[in-house]
Amino acid sequence: MGKVINDNVGILSINEVKDIFREQVFYNYYASDDHPLTINVDRIELSYFIQSVKDQPGVFRVIPVWDFLASEGADEGDSYTYSVLTINAIDGSIVNRDLAY
Repeated sequence: MGKVINDNVGILSINEVKDIFREQVFYNYYASDDHPLTINVDRIELSYFIQSVKDQPGVFRVIPVWDFLASEGADEGDSYTYSVLTINAIDGSIVNRDLAY
């Protein structure tokens, strides 16, 4: 456990992050006229994300995020949930889950 960097930080409202989602989602997904893309977001959750600190190996911080989640069918009737887009709840930046920052 490290130190608390900020305590009692304000976060963006759900309406603010919905606007960010609308502006940013298609920068992460490609759809052409021949192959349109439909994304059905099932739910939006406020949670925490463990984020690596860029250019500081082994250093991490926990930040509040808004996660836009969708479900997709899998084999044998199962389904899985995945994050369509993760937005930093403090500053509205997009969190890259693959890079963890």
